Amino acid sequence: MVEQGGRTSGFLIRAAPDRFRFDLRSLSSGATGWRTRSSCSTANLEFLLNDDAYVAGIGLTVSERDCLLLADLAGTLGRLHRIGATVGDLSPKNLLFSSDDRPGCFPIDCDAMLLRGASVLPQAETPDRQLPANEEKATPAAAPGGPAATAATPPRPGSPP
Repeated sequence: MVEQGGRTSGFLIRAAPDRFRFDLRSLSSGATGWRTRSSCSTANLEFLLNDDAYVAGIGLTVSERDCLLLADLAGTLGRLHRIGATVGDLSPKNLLFSSDDRPGCFPIDCDAMLLRGASVLPQAETPDRQLPANEEKATPAAAPGGPAATAATPPRPGSPP
């Protein structure tokens, strides 16, 4: 917990381990033509939602064993639920993955979690994705596919899912 003036003003989240990073390749054009650039990036699960050609083009490899990512995610969520933690913003943008010898997932953006119903700070909502009035955030009803989430304001055309 981070306190300021005797009040909670935030909290610290551990940094993602290096195994959840990769060298992101991108193409850029210049006076001499196309060239490939590489930079270190977090391996957000959203990268894997693209077609195989794109995934390979940015420097990732995906294999059938990467289905173990989903098993690891299910195990992680099971452990969190057993201790009373509710994940309030589960999306491919908030999950990192590793497909090394131990495929796995690493949740990020943990400010949208509750522990036994308590939140460190007030829960926030993604713009254009608000729950209906009087619906509590970070609850099973507000989870993707839950009754409150299905009644939530749909995204604007062209906004990310």
